Amino acid sequence: MKRKSMILIVDDDPEIRASLEILLDNQGYKLAFASNGIEALNKAAQLIPDVILLDVMMPGMDGFEVCQHLRANPILSDVPIIMVSGLGGRDALLQGIQAGADDFISKPYDPLELQTRLKTITNLNRYRHILAEKAKFEWIIEKINEAFLTLNYNGEILYANPHARFYLNLPVNQDEPINETFLELVAQHYKCEPQEAWTALKPPKSVSRYLVRPETSTSHALWLRVDMMEMDTGRNEQYLIHLRDVTEIIFLRTS
Repeated sequence: MKRKSMILIVDDDPEIRASLEILLDNQGYKLAFASNGIEALNKAAQLIPDVILLDVMMPGMDGFEVCQHLRANPILSDVPIIMVSGLGGRDALLQGIQAGADDFISKPYDPLELQTRLKTITNLNRYRHILAEKAKFEWIIEKINEAFLTLNYNGEILYANPHARFYLNLPVNQDEPINETFLELVAQHYKCEPQEAWTALKPPKSVSRYLVRPETSTSHALWLRVDMMEMDTGRNEQYLIHLRDVTEIIFLRTS
């Protein structure tokens, strides 16, 4: 399910809040509202919105001051802020930029322009979240004590984490090319069980596949269970492979 972007609308005028709710209600956003600066800071800390639509002219703490407080908060400092103001001219724009605003819209604003700017910023912010999650995932996969690979439709290895490279006797350096397919590599180093499940890259449903290295005078026996997940990412990756050492489990079953 596609994640809905959260927009925090900050304006002391209830009619403007209501009009913005009508304007943005069918645009696929989650909307939250604040009527003053203190409420805005509290809700921003609670919700961590994707965008803050911030009015400048408010009683008490104005939008410039709210913006400065947001930028001083390490958790909220990267949240995009669009300032909305009836103050025209270069001075108001510069003050907004100095306070830390990412964009500035003058009242009365064009509804289509506001929708377009919000869409652009939320898309960029969503992409930033995706990159952050991807970086986090890659870091975990590199450090985890498990073996993972990604393959394309032809079974060529696009990525193998350190444990997978160890099991398949691949170069440690990720930049070195891998000339063999996954099936060719496992056939070189392991006995594939059950044999009938290894005639194609994608196994029959409900069939457990294993890579077996028999015990020798210099090494213990090794059983790796091979699990595969087909991916629909719109990119080159087609399969995610998980290799799991189940040697102890196998020997407990047979003992």
